Amino acid sequence: SWLKELEKDSKVVGEVRGKGLMIGIELVKDRANKEPSPEFAKKVRTLAHQRGVMIEIGGHYSNVARFLPPLVLPYELAKKGCEIIVDTVRDLERTL
Repeated sequence: SWLKELEKDSKVVGEVRGKGLMIGIELVKDRANKEPSPEFAKKVRTLAHQRGVMIEIGGHYSNVARFLPPLVLPYELAKKGCEIIVDTVRDLERTL
C-alpha cells in the first residue's frame, strides 16, 4: 500500500495498520520505543485539512491518524488522498 511505504521511510510513523478503508497511522516521537506523539498528530490533521483531506485523530494516546472515507470511493480519489497524507507527514517531519 502507499501508506506502508511511508512506514518504512519515516522516523515518525510507528505503524500503519488496518484493513480495507479503515486505516490508521500511528505517529510517534521515537520509532525505537514508539513513544506516542499526539502533538505531531495534531499538526498532521491541521495541515492535511488545509490541503484538502480530513482525518480523525484517535487511539489511546491521541496519536493515530485515522481515515474515514465514504464506502464508495473512486480509486483516483483514494490515491490522491493518500498522496496528500504522505506528503504532509514528510513535510512536517522535515521541520523536526
